Amino acid sequence: MVSRYRQFKEAVGASNPDSVGGRLARLKDELKTTLADEVEKAKPAIRPTLRQLHEKAGAKVASKDLEGAAALVSQLKQQLLGNTSVEDDRRQPTNAEIGREYDVLKRFKGQPVHDAFAAVDGLKPKNLEDWDEKIARCTAFIATYGKEERAATECAQVRDIILPYARKQRAAQKIAEEDRDRKQKQQDEEARIAAEFERLADQPFRKAFEDLDALKPTTIEGWSRKIACCEAFLKRFAKDHKGSRECDYVSTAFLPNALKQRTQLEAEDIYKQSLANKGDHPLRPRGNPTLDDDKMRVLMDETALNEAEILAIRVFTDYDYEDINPVVANQKDKVEFTRGQPVVKGQPAKVPWLDTYLKGRNSRGQFSERELEDYKKQILDSAAAHAAMLRKAVPKLPAKSATVYRGQRMTKQEYAALLKKGKVDIETFQSNSTSLATARSFAFAPPGTSPPAADKIVCVITESAVRSGRDVGAISVNPKEDELMLLPGTELRIQGQPIEESEADYSGDPHPVVPAQQFFYVRLAESSKM
Repeated sequence: MVSRYRQFKEAVGASNPDSVGGRLARLKDELKTTLADEVEKAKPAIRPTLRQLHEKAGAKVASKDLEGAAALVSQLKQQLLGNTSVEDDRRQPTNAEIGREYDVLKRFKGQPVHDAFAAVDGLKPKNLEDWDEKIARCTAFIATYGKEERAATECAQVRDIILPYARKQRAAQKIAEEDRDRKQKQQDEEARIAAEFERLADQPFRKAFEDLDALKPTTIEGWSRKIACCEAFLKRFAKDHKGSRECDYVSTAFLPNALKQRTQLEAEDIYKQSLANKGDHPLRPRGNPTLDDDKMRVLMDETALNEAEILAIRVFTDYDYEDINPVVANQKDKVEFTRGQPVVKGQPAKVPWLDTYLKGRNSRGQFSERELEDYKKQILDSAAAHAAMLRKAVPKLPAKSATVYRGQRMTKQEYAALLKKGKVDIETFQSNSTSLATARSFAFAPPGTSPPAADKIVCVITESAVRSGRDVGAISVNPKEDELMLLPGTELRIQGQPIEESEADYSGDPHPVVPAQQFFYVRLAESSKM
């Protein structure tokens, strides 16, 4: 029997559009009405896939999983937009952009071409939101009428003139607004310092220092005030108390630390926002790293990490380690990571995963070399942001001694080099499992997984006795992998002789494309380097 309190709580939640209950109610209504209709009107070839997505989203709503439901609804809308959606945008669309384009697309269906074109051409944007709407109308117009001969002239005008102009103006508007915000922030900072200086006018030197020392901020606003207090203190007392211990301490300790703490909190806010928007770059989670408020609070209490740090670990465990680790280890500067090309000082190094991604986005040659290089820098900066947050988060977890396993494929040359070196120097964040079965599965690469490189035919299992592992199982997107993370700088030394195994030690069928031909079990132990 449902308690009256629970009934009341759910009723209040459903009536509040911004609550979890309210947002779930909106998703439920949208799934039952407009999305259900759109799925049934879709092309027969893709209708089964859309129905499956629709059912999954409904199940998530029923189980009150807001994040999962929202992600599936966004995926469903993107599928409904389908191959007719404009593909010449070099950025990955955010959830908001997908939703906006989908809504406009519905409005355009059944409209005469000239009415829809008038809606596109007639909008005169005044702010970023208006430019986003203009771009959505352009992409939806092309998606709706792009294959109709009668609309060829209008589509060409939208595609070649209106849409590029809208994107250019949106970028300029964004720069202008950021510049305005920066100036406003500077003015606010100056006003804050002036107010603190005035407050110190009649205050004794020692009392002012003690009050400053007592400030223990926890928010961006709090650290901004401490910065202003430091600046005002030095402005008020530095001349009369030159060389004093207090002035030296404020200028060399209080102020630099306050600036650092505020910058870190601001970076965390930006990082969280970029994840909420799904990012404008390929370094975005393949699944859904966000958690509902209750789960996040529990994790924060259990781990003593903040929200941004928890999200960084979840992003990493969602297979984005493939993109983040090269930045952590600076592997873009290594010959083996540049497809054998020597690195020339002063020239940008090749980054294979990024080059492949950009090549796909520029398949029709629609972007200049300058645009691609700018975008490349943006992506590398994003990877660095993930890496920096990981470097801050993972070492805060308690060190744990354990026996961990890792499975991987190697070439014969890589395996021989490992034995010759006699140790493994970990330059990245490395995931290991406390489950031998999980490690074997990764190394064996069973059917259904991505094939290893054709020459990676050696299956290697490492068993490592570690002292500085960090248990991220409770935080991981894949908790069943029993994950323990090792930090960059960890050194593992080979213990004894490797044991040669056979395929019989592995369960399941071998990979149909690149089956393993040799199998080795190597024991390692963490050295005293850490």
